[in-house]
Amino acid sequence: MLMDISIKTIIERSIERVIDEIEYQSRKYHTKFFEFIDECIAPKRLMDIAKEIIKRGLEVYWSAESRIEKAFMKEELNKLYQAGCRILYMGLESASQKILDKMKK
Repeated sequence: MLMDISIKTIIERSIERVIDEIEYQSRKYHTKFFEFIDECIAPKRLMDIAKEIIKRGLEVYWSAESRIEKAFMKEELNKLYQAGCRILYMGLESASQKILDKMKK
């Protein structure tokens, strides 16, 4: 879990704690695939997750959801792949500023 949610607050867990949990679950249940269920993980946070997985030498595979940003260049996508990311769901609301204005975005 990336965040602990209560009625009024959202507390983002540290990258280290997230990867600690992946490491624990992987050992305990002998699983290598994880899915981050989060509406939209920021690209920087995904990169931090990838760096920590690589640093620890974990052999896991995972998927996540994120938004399309310039932060996702070939080098960053290769780093995610190296860290075990095999599926990256990305959404695009609209490429039209007129539509985005109507959506108040």
